[in-house]
Amino acid sequence: MSTPPYAEIRTYDFTGTVTDAGNIAGVSALVGDTITGEFSYESSTPDSNPSDSTDGAYVNFGIRPPLKVTLPSGSIAFDSYTTVEVTVDTEINVAAGAPDPTVPGSNLDHDIIFTLKPTSTALATDALPTNIDLNDFDSAIGKFSSFDFVKFQAAGDPIFYSIETLKIRSISATPFEAVLPAIITILE
Repeated sequence: MSTPPYAEIRTYDFTGTVTDAGNIAGVSALVGDTITGEFSYESSTPDSNPSDSTDGAYVNFGIRPPLKVTLPSGSIAFDSYTTVEVTVDTEINVAAGAPDPTVPGSNLDHDIIFTLKPTSTALATDALPTNIDLNDFDSAIGKFSSFDFVKFQAAGDPIFYSIETLKIRSISATPFEAVLPAIITILE
């Protein structure tokens, strides 16, 4: 009997404050609202763009949920995938997307962008980071948006927020899971 392959899953918890009010997928936010969330990625995911040494793209499938956020009016869990993009000496972008269940033909998008301090060496390569420390970054901002591909326009009003705390909750070894179709869950 063979041993199943295992992945080292890194899960981060964050808190922040809404900086630009909006309403996406039935979840609304006002300026000053507290936002909490989590995101996870598998630390040995291969770079899907290995020929470019300045920009690494790491697509993580099978982590449930890869990204979840909660606002006073509800929660959104992205149940499909997380992409972590690392740009040398610049930024990390943690992104997730899936169909918007409230607007047929639309897609929800969520990005968390960590902008590196000029003096930091945390992103000296495009390798997937083993730790994300807010002290290495000038800013950490998040954005929810939805785009209607039928009407070719924004669907809803984007929500922007700043991240004030980020901590690693767990590092766990779990068996790889099969890739499942993109699913969004709106929790109230």
